[in-house]
Amino acid sequence: KQFEVTDDCIRRGNLFDFRLGQDVDGTLFGQEFAGYMFRLKGGQDKDGFPMMQGVLANARVSLLIRRGAVNFNAWRGKNGERRRKSMRGCIVAADIAVLNVVVVKVGEKPIEGVTDVTLPRRLGP
Repeated sequence: KQFEVTDDCIRRGNLFDFRLGQDVDGTLFGQEFAGYMFRLKGGQDKDGFPMMQGVLANARVSLLIRRGAVNFNAWRGKNGERRRKSMRGCIVAADIAVLNVVVVKVGEKPIEGVTDVTLPRRLGP
């Protein structure tokens, strides 16, 4: 589910310099997420370039990536081909437009459509 967070909230909470995979307190995103803990999983910058885990930069970099990696379609190119593609580093900066998070710890109030419903397991026991 997608939530709109104002720039004032992000600047006040100083979300910058966090890396993908780190746990973040929910109050950084607003008071309605008090008590929640979120894990940063990915994102995109304002131009649509994806963030990539393991690239320790807060800006856009150009990497030589192999077929099937992030931002490289597996059906394009030949076997063994590598291409230079632009992508974001894993450090959150001011020009990140979308940030993907996962709920690690549930807070006091339920989030509508996320923590107030339970879905049955689709596969497995």
